[in-house]
Amino acid sequence: MANKLIAIVNLFDGEEMLPFLINNIKPHVDGIIVVWQDVSNWGESYTPKLIHDSKTIYSHYVPKKAIPPHQNETAKRNFGLQKAIAFGATHILMMDVDEFYDSNDFAREKERIYKNNLNGLVCQLECFFKEPTLTIGIERTLVPFIQKVVNGLQFGSFKHYPFAYVDGEPRIDPTRRLSHTKGVEMSDIIMYHYSHVRKDYMRKINNSSARNNLLGSTILEDYKNAKPGYFCQYYQKELKEVENKFNIVI
Repeated sequence: MANKLIAIVNLFDGEEMLPFLINNIKPHVDGIIVVWQDVSNWGESYTPKLIHDSKTIYSHYVPKKAIPPHQNETAKRNFGLQKAIAFGATHILMMDVDEFYDSNDFAREKERIYKNNLNGLVCQLECFFKEPTLTIGIERTLVPFIQKVVNGLQFGSFKHYPFAYVDGEPRIDPTRRLSHTKGVEMSDIIMYHYSHVRKDYMRKINNSSARNNLLGSTILEDYKNAKPGYFCQYYQKELKEVENKFNIVI
């Protein structure tokens, strides 16, 4: 059976990033499923603007009111996974709307996972703050890259997913860990995470699964003062100016 890679993109806010994301990954995937919400995991109503693209389909997710936001986030990822499986995916890439990859690196690492029949790859990420040209550099967080679809695959707080913990320290978001226990290797590809780049940053903060931690931190003060050379208290790193690698305009 031929390999079929489907990207699953989670969307509530930040739809201004969507056309740039689609242009970034479309050459490398066989389909894109955008799983969108018009009610956040915290109950805020907002309807994102969706764009037409021949490789992209949209699937509406309705969060469950009775469970915490992080459980809804996991449920949403599994919802997208099942949609991808229904469309014949042999491999998936779980993404949020603000995640990008270098095109050459993507092509190389996709070939690696196919050629070596791996269950998955994990990579580092570089985080951007306020502007697509301001970076805090490489984070300690790791993120799953392309994953092979196997029987019973699901997302959840799986402690035995490779690289979920490094030296006893959690390194992968519990909503993004998979049920794989072997066959997952580290990649040198970088996920470029425009996590704090938004038209409406307060909507991002107020509806994040980590909202309580963010609102109790220095992050809004950091956002207000962000510029090259500024020491970001939240990340304990200095902001550095870099090129706008994906020509993102918000």
